[in-house]
Amino acid sequence: IVKLDHIESHDNNPPETDGGYISTNLILVPEKPGTTTIKMYKFWEKPYTAEDSAQYTSYSIEVKN
Repeated sequence: IVKLDHIESHDNNPPETDGGYISTNLILVPEKPGTTTIKMYKFWEKPYTAEDSAQYTSYSIEVKN
């Protein structure tokens, strides 16, 4: 239904400031009409553990013709 085209990451932290955040955008490209669900997992730090895989958000995507 959709495929991952590329990932864009941006450091939104001013150079003179400690902390901040990095935003990450997943660029998805539609392949054909339909509905699908994507699970976005959140990993906190390496090494990844089984507990990390239990933390996710589901997104439903509908592609219309």
